[in-house]
Amino acid sequence: VAVSNVFAADHNTRMLGRLVRTLLPRAQPLVVMDFRPSLSARFSSDLAADGGIKLGVGEKRTPGDGKPARVVVVTSGKGGVGKTTTSASLAFGLAQKGFKVCAIDFDIGLRNLDLHLGCERRVIFDFVNVINNECQLHQALIKDKRNPTLHLLAASQTRDKSVLTEEGVGRVMTMLREQFDFIVCDSPAGIEQGAHQAMYFADDAIMCTNPELSSVRDADKMIGLLTSKSLRAIEKRDPIKQLLL
Repeated sequence: VAVSNVFAADHNTRMLGRLVRTLLPRAQPLVVMDFRPSLSARFSSDLAADGGIKLGVGEKRTPGDGKPARVVVVTSGKGGVGKTTTSASLAFGLAQKGFKVCAIDFDIGLRNLDLHLGCERRVIFDFVNVINNECQLHQALIKDKRNPTLHLLAASQTRDKSVLTEEGVGRVMTMLREQFDFIVCDSPAGIEQGAHQAMYFADDAIMCTNPELSSVRDADKMIGLLTSKSLRAIEKRDPIKQLLL
């Protein structure tokens, strides 16, 4: 048993290394925290140098710069890797920098982003209500009590993901782009309708993964979908900027 366990562990390690070597050239690694004090301090000072933020390789954004809104999808393919935690943290961090941010929960039927942002008791209307013209967008947006530039568009708890259509989601995205600097889309697990709609209109993607075989394989699959099935890919525009977390 000991020998077989050692062989299995060694096999998984080699397979994981092989997948990671194929994954890294396709998505830029995103450094979030380094516990060595000198590097952490330097990374923090770089972020706060002039009040701006640079998401991956691209132009720097500052609050009120008048540039078009960016749609950022947090995705993975695999469940339980930290998408919702990352979405909430990213949205709150951008809002703290002074940007107008809307976080959208695309996990129809299993919403959790409202819990992470502490507004689960304030959800009256949701994303699906706006898509179905059952309420106005401003009625469904929940303003964060700690930061007035952060808003949440919660998912429905009683519908399923089949209610999400490209036409309906696109109409809501157009309205949100007119009001916000960043739109953070919290994708559900898998590659079905909810995940497809979450990444379809994206300008940037944060690919969450864990150092395990199945998680890396699913992330690799999602990178392929972002490259070929997004609106940017279909319209032959610049590809989605992909960051590996």
